[in-house]
Amino acid sequence: MDLPETRHPPERPPMAVEDAEILAEIARGDLSRFDALVDRYKCRLMSYLGHRVPDRHHAEDLTQESFLRLFRAARSGGYSGQASVSTWLFTIADNCATDYLRAAGRRPLTLETDTAGGNTDASPSVLDCRPSAGIDPAKTALRR
Repeated sequence: MDLPETRHPPERPPMAVEDAEILAEIARGDLSRFDALVDRYKCRLMSYLGHRVPDRHHAEDLTQESFLRLFRAARSGGYSGQASVSTWLFTIADNCATDYLRAAGRRPLTLETDTAGGNTDASPSVLDCRPSAGIDPAKTALRR
């Protein structure tokens, strides 16, 4: 009688391990590699949020808010490692978008909020995906 083969959980890809290490460093107070995490996910996160909310500017704000919430949670040791960092980040972003849409549904429409997703100020509609040199996440978090 053959016994079924024992399945082992799949190995995490090196990037997922590195992401988890970055969050562990943040929990210990080392903020030096947070910008690498932001650079890795900001374009994908902005694209995702751009499909969730009607206005590019709000999607950019929600992307920043998502990273800020990730940073604050990581700093307090909130990452348990049960899911990958990217899954956790996109869950945070989804919650930010849901909160925004729920709040937007309670506000009366004005000329400023009723832009139908258009780019009303003639600014470029492409997210800047260059590395975010010089941004200090600790200072950004403390300003709020």
